[in-house]
Amino acid sequence: MTFMTDHSSTKETIIDILHVANWLQGRIAEILAPHNVSLQQVKVLAIIASQKDQFATVGTIREQMQDPMSNVSRLLNKLVEKGLVSKEHGTDDQRIVRIHLLPAGYDVMTKSRQAIDNGLDALCHLSADELGSLSALLSKIKM
Repeated sequence: MTFMTDHSSTKETIIDILHVANWLQGRIAEILAPHNVSLQQVKVLAIIASQKDQFATVGTIREQMQDPMSNVSRLLNKLVEKGLVSKEHGTDDQRIVRIHLLPAGYDVMTKSRQAIDNGLDALCHLSADELGSLSALLSKIKM
C-alpha cells in the first residue's frame, strides 16, 4: 500500500512541476510581448552573442538550444525578418551559413533579458535558501 501512495505522490509532484513550468512560460511570454520576441528567439540571440567569432552556424545554435522541439531554421528566418540577425553563406562552402547578430538584435536581446530578470524576480516569492533547495531538488530529478 505504501508503494501506491509513493507512486501517486510522485505523479502529483511531477504534474505540479509541469503546471508551474507552463505558468512560468506564460508569464515569460507576457514579459517578452512588448519586445516582440519569444523566449526561444532570445535564446538564439544570446547564443550568437556568446560566440567569440561574432557569428554562429545553424549547427552551433541547434546544439546549444537544448530543446529538441526547437525549429532553428524557422526561428532564424523570423529573426532575419525582424532585422535582428543576418545570414551569410560561406564563400568556400555554400552549405555553411553564418548567422550574425545585428545591433538591433543585440539591443532586443539585452532589453529582453533584463525584462525577464526583473519580471521573474517580481514573480518569485521564495527566499534565497528556498530557491537553493528547490534548485537542488530539481537537479536531483534530472539525474
